[in-house]
Amino acid sequence: MIGDKELTNKEKIDWLETNMPYRYYKTLLDAGFYEGKLVTLYEHIQDEFAYFCAFEGIFKEPNGSLEEEDTTIKIWINQTTNGGYSGDEYAGTVYAEIEKGIYLAWTYHCG
Repeated sequence: MIGDKELTNKEKIDWLETNMPYRYYKTLLDAGFYEGKLVTLYEHIQDEFAYFCAFEGIFKEPNGSLEEEDTTIKIWINQTTNGGYSGDEYAGTVYAEIEKGIYLAWTYHCG
């Protein structure tokens, strides 16, 4: 969502292609990510409660604990800031399983 405008699936996929380093995006395509899976990944990255910071890379293993295991994408979260000085600041890294042994990571913060 940008402002009050809900993005179309095409706009979500375009955002991934535009904002993600090409080699990461190509990894998704090579792993068989199709429209539905790309849209689901976008929605994990643009979570309404956490702010996307930057793509961190492609890793062989996730770090953190398995948080979400929907039928499309498994998500691990390594939360490095738990409350912070103000008590409502959180930050860390999210790992999404692209396929076994390939995990896309990005950082987030909220608060």
